[in-house]
Amino acid sequence: MLDRFILTEFTGRPYRHVIGYNRDETSRARNDLVFATQTRQPVHPLIEWGWSRQRCAQLLTAEFGVVWPKSACGFCPFAGSAAAVPR
Repeated sequence: MLDRFILTEFTGRPYRHVIGYNRDETSRARNDLVFATQTRQPVHPLIEWGWSRQRCAQLLTAEFGVVWPKSACGFCPFAGSAAAVPR
């Protein structure tokens, strides 16, 4: 779905694809770099900032007063659980 949106909105235009991999997910970020193109520039700010998952969770709790779920996309088939896929 995200790929379809990007193709529709940014066809032929350069864009920065910002992904929230944390500092402990550098292998995932390296794998993402394979998908860089002339138009798609992958950016991983949490890694650049040296932020861990714990650091992010602490900031979100301090700002919003709630414990943030691990994934903002519970319905996403890439979240690691077949149960999360809508039927």
